[in-house]
Amino acid sequence: LKNFGGIFSYLTSKWALTTFTVAIILNRTQFYASSREHLRLRFHVRLALYLIPIAAILVQLLSILQALKCQTSPNFAQLRYGDPLKHLTIDFASEGGFLYKLSSTLLFWQDDAECCDARHMSLIGVGEDKSALRGSMSMLYWFFLTLCTSQLFETLACALQGKQPMPETGMTIFEHSLAFAECEAMISSALGFGFLGLSKVDSPSSSSDGPLISRAEILQRLNVPPEVLLVCLISCFSHLSSALLAVAGIRHNVRLVNTAVWGCCYMSAIVWSFAKIFMYPVDHISDLGVLRFPTVCIVGFIPHLLLLIGTLVCALIYGLAILATVVSMPKDAAAGRSLRQRLEWAYQNLQANVQFSQNSSIHIKMTEDFYTTLLKVGFNVLTAASEAVYLNEGSRINVANMTWLEQKRIDELAMSMDKRKGPSVPVELLGDGIARGVNYVDHQNFAIGQSPYARERKSQTAKIADRRRNQTELDSGLGISQRRSRMQLTFDFIAGIIWLSISIQAQFALGLLRKVGIVQRPLWLLKAAGLTEKQREPSAHTRSTRRVFTSFYFPGDDGSVALPDDLNIDVEVETRRKMTRQGEYQDEEDLSDTLYQWWQRGGWFGDVDASGDYVQASADDDDDTTSMISMSTNASTADDWEEEESGRRTPTQRDFPGDYFSRERTPAMDNGLDVASLSRLLNPKTAADREEARLLSYSLQSTSPLTRSQYRRNQDRTRAELLAGLRNSNTSVAHAGSDEDEERDLEQFILAQRSKAKTKAQRAGTWESGAEGMGEGGPQCVVCQSTPRTILVWPCGCLSMCDDCRVGLAARNYTKCICCRTDIAAYSRLYVP
Repeated sequence: LKNFGGIFSYLTSKWALTTFTVAIILNRTQFYASSREHLRLRFHVRLALYLIPIAAILVQLLSILQALKCQTSPNFAQLRYGDPLKHLTIDFASEGGFLYKLSSTLLFWQDDAECCDARHMSLIGVGEDKSALRGSMSMLYWFFLTLCTSQLFETLACALQGKQPMPETGMTIFEHSLAFAECEAMISSALGFGFLGLSKVDSPSSSSDGPLISRAEILQRLNVPPEVLLVCLISCFSHLSSALLAVAGIRHNVRLVNTAVWGCCYMSAIVWSFAKIFMYPVDHISDLGVLRFPTVCIVGFIPHLLLLIGTLVCALIYGLAILATVVSMPKDAAAGRSLRQRLEWAYQNLQANVQFSQNSSIHIKMTEDFYTTLLKVGFNVLTAASEAVYLNEGSRINVANMTWLEQKRIDELAMSMDKRKGPSVPVELLGDGIARGVNYVDHQNFAIGQSPYARERKSQTAKIADRRRNQTELDSGLGISQRRSRMQLTFDFIAGIIWLSISIQAQFALGLLRKVGIVQRPLWLLKAAGLTEKQREPSAHTRSTRRVFTSFYFPGDDGSVALPDDLNIDVEVETRRKMTRQGEYQDEEDLSDTLYQWWQRGGWFGDVDASGDYVQASADDDDDTTSMISMSTNASTADDWEEEESGRRTPTQRDFPGDYFSRERTPAMDNGLDVASLSRLLNPKTAADREEARLLSYSLQSTSPLTRSQYRRNQDRTRAELLAGLRNSNTSVAHAGSDEDEERDLEQFILAQRSKAKTKAQRAGTWESGAEGMGEGGPQCVVCQSTPRTILVWPCGCLSMCDDCRVGLAARNYTKCICCRTDIAAYSRLYVP
């Protein structure tokens, strides 16, 4: 607010040096005066310790009152200069007003002239010795030394009693030194003094015949603003009252009252200086009272003042609300109630009490100082409103439509539907390009919907890698970028012929190497032949020792073969395409034989099956006439049935000559599922065992041969049970383990909660009637789907479930959000005021 003069100016001033010296003395005093056994000082000992600071403070209090009364007197110009018209701005005098009335009231036995003569502030009072003239600036350093002395005895008394010195006054010694140094720097700057006391402008002092005076002598004859004297006056009273209460032995019990009185005096002084701006006309910026306060006072007290004003405003609103509630009570509630009971009812009815009751109670102790109590109470009062409406002004709240498990099931069903619909779409349209060299990008218009009719496909130029890959494809006549010029077509044709000739020659060279018996072949020769190291045929001596691989290799678009990346591969379609490319495809029967042989070898099959569902043939075709037994009525029952070999009988119990046919009496027992395997599947431990047990269960439940497509539909139907809401139920809940176990446990828990919700009576209610959360009109719990959402989880901020479902998840030690699967740290209960 004002020119302070710089940090270096303060560090080299007498104020900083004195503060540093006093700090060292206080530190040594606290160490050397500390007693091993804490003392309890008697009254006469306390009086002796505090007598010196009390006397010094009284002397300084009288001096400050005299200087304040003299300086603010309307007749200051007449008393100081003998000229009533001589008004200097640098004197900060003749203002009158509140400060003059205050000093006159406190110093009622002295008039203005006596006060000026006592402080040597009048030329008439000093007589012929003009060098004895002083201003109010000369009092600050002695006042500062008095405060240091008071603090010294205070530290000594606290050290003897084993107590830590508490802030009994509004301003510390360091803050006083900053304030006085700033005041001195402001006056020096107004006089034109520069760094180290030198004048900023050249002065014609060499031609002057008068005696030279130093900078310190000039400052001793000047006045400080009346606001600085007011701060000194309040500090004097604060130190004096603290010392008197310490002598009486009750300072600790009334610390809150003592510090509150003088803290309010400091703040009232600042408020009064602000009020002067609006109440009185201001001719110059330096006349603004608030700007003449030391900056350390403004910085130290303005935040407390604003906090106090905010607390008082909240208290006023709260009081008006209580009075209005008492007057406007319902008739049935007001019947037979006294005024005290009405106030209690109004107190319980106000919404703010709910917020305060949930927080820790505010304890006000008389042993605390005013500033600590003000911060504690004001912070709770001013932040209560922001905490109550954190849904509107706090973190973002997410209201999901379903749990992450339901969203996963929907994605799985959608992917399964895409797999079934995939074979019906031409392969050319499933690629990532419209034609050779031209790709596309889809733009979904979500404002319309998720339908494909809202998805626009736009073409874009293919990347360089895609162009090189598409050069090996056959020309379909739809090329766009490759048909820009006839020269490019010619170049592609010549390049193709060259690479074809190179490939033929490389193949011929590889054949010669194979005939010669050379196993190692150069990699560049394999690349020239269009082969890779994985595609080379094994030699004769290693072919027999190599085992049969069951991995499925399918040809890619560039002619190379590769293993599938996932299970989304139809082996039948890829086998047909491979046989067609190699020229081995004849008909579907031959393809079926190849696939059957592949299955017999234990070959790999994917999850995609476009062969359709199994349709059972007619009953006539399925009749097994060989299992029917016909006998003649004349046949003897004494035939040696047991002696005949099994599998050699005809339906007429006669043996065919030549034994061209053989058949067992009964079907052979399938030894693929023994007792050990059955017991393992009845109690599956691993994911593979559970999958095999599920397959066995579906197979036993099916009335017809179970195909892969039927098994897939059964799986989809089971997974879709979660999306049925309250219409389905399931078994009890297991404990969570791995990710798959956790998913299964969560699914069973959700189904169990919804099953219980069907049998539970629905208690409909609205927010106005006091229902939980937002009532039946608000979002319902994503788990049970029958109770309003009241639980908010952090840090994701999802408003997801009711309290009953939260307890169920907590009992299962579930640590992730039910909507977004984020690790949660805590939860909050939703409160809608």
